[in-house]
Amino acid sequence: GPDSVALLHILHQLGKKQKLKLYAIYINHNIRKKAAKEEERFCRELCSRLDIELFIVSEDIPALAKYLGKGVEETGRDFRYATFENLAKENKIDKIALGHHADDRVETVLFRIIRGTGKTGLAGIPVKRDRVIRPLYELTKQEILDYLKENKQSYCLDESNRSIEYDRNYIRNKLLVDIRHNLNPQIDKALLTLSEISAEEESFLQALVKRRTARLIRRTPGDKIEL
Repeated sequence: GPDSVALLHILHQLGKKQKLKLYAIYINHNIRKKAAKEEERFCRELCSRLDIELFIVSEDIPALAKYLGKGVEETGRDFRYATFENLAKENKIDKIALGHHADDRVETVLFRIIRGTGKTGLAGIPVKRDRVIRPLYELTKQEILDYLKENKQSYCLDESNRSIEYDRNYIRNKLLVDIRHNLNPQIDKALLTLSEISAEEESFLQALVKRRTARLIRRTPGDKIEL
């Protein structure tokens, strides 16, 4: 999608100055088989032009979801993250850069509110966690599209994202659109503010717990833990 292409493009430009060794990965979920062939061809051509090594991975996500008794969205997400981690370990890659942006963060917070969540869930998508980083974190989808247009960089569109069959797509294409039109034109800003405040409060509370725990717990010479 445009976010992934923009991420690769930006990191490639940065890599020229910082001497970064970049890798890219395309995962075929076997949901849109005809479109996947075009996307794979596009990725090969783009990475060849940018001189970036490309990994191609294919997995029948619908079949895997059925076998695991889980939803297709959840199964696809779990498979992607597991694949990223495995390839990073095998190739001694320091960071895993993902293309999540501000619009994704808005959708995530609203999705969690609807399903029920606590303070941790309201914090939304973190800008980094372990080796995962999100360089497009503060950018909106429109800013990403503008960047690609300015740099005359083409991209692929996942037509399934237009459908409201999946929960995420319903939130993106129907619910948020209706809220902006009928209730609050600034819903994106409101949800991001809620997320950022929750993240700061959670971080503060975790720091307090960590300091207090360090004073209350000690390890004895016999390798026992005392509270």
